[in-house]
Amino acid sequence: RAKVELVALEKIAPPHPMIEAMAGHVLMESGQLDLAIARFKSALVRYPNKLQLVYDYPEALLKAGRPAQASAFAEAQLQRFPQNGPLHEIAAKAYAAQGRSLKQHHHLGEYYAWMGNLRLAIDQLELAIKAGDANFYESSVVETRLRALRLEQAEQQKEGFGRSTG
Repeated sequence: RAKVELVALEKIAPPHPMIEAMAGHVLMESGQLDLAIARFKSALVRYPNKLQLVYDYPEALLKAGRPAQASAFAEAQLQRFPQNGPLHEIAAKAYAAQGRSLKQHHHLGEYYAWMGNLRLAIDQLELAIKAGDANFYESSVVETRLRALRLEQAEQQKEGFGRSTG
């Protein structure tokens, strides 16, 4: 029934990214993952900055068992939107599906940092460093970010103590 309603909507409504997203979701829910992926990909050509589509496309790739494509897409989008928490969460899922622990925990840490939970972010980055499946460059990036988050956490704690005693 959703497909029928969607076809009717597309006949009367002007093109819109929300309709594209709904169409992709209807296709995903009906098990037509390849069609959903194609729909999201085509919609991204027309609406490259619509974040809902940017999130939906790699999620469809993950459901279709294509985590390497999902992580590659998420990484490319993170070049455009480096502070985007939901993209980091999607990347973490994609890397988890590939068994790439350092990348999984690094992106999950970035997601928690985006949410403002520095303790969980630091925990994830510590797990990333211990993962043992990274090259020197990847490890260096994580260690640098871990130092920055620890410093930020220490500053927040110092400010918090300063307020409570002052």
